[in-house]
Amino acid sequence: MIRRNSIVKHKHPDKSFYGRVIRVLDEGKVFWICCGLHFHITHVENLIETDYKGYVRENIFDRKAKPRFVPMTTLRNLKRRAKQYHGDSAFNTPLDYEFIIHD
Repeated sequence: MIRRNSIVKHKHPDKSFYGRVIRVLDEGKVFWICCGLHFHITHVENLIETDYKGYVRENIFDRKAKPRFVPMTTLRNLKRRAKQYHGDSAFNTPLDYEFIIHD
């Protein structure tokens, strides 16, 4: 069941990016933000709720150092980074915002 703050992935093979759900809309659609900091409104059928938690990154300068785990960005930090491109509307985004991508 997809709900607020769930980690989702788009089903389309060309759109292989992850994101977090901002709001579940009543028309069977989901309003979410991807890690590319774009806002999307997508049908629930086009999203997969995933158990993705992050990735492991190796230290490129010191190969002997242990790899470290980089967790998935939180919804709050995604919105904070989106503020660079969208201004204050990244936190209280209206559904008629001109930069929302409708899938």
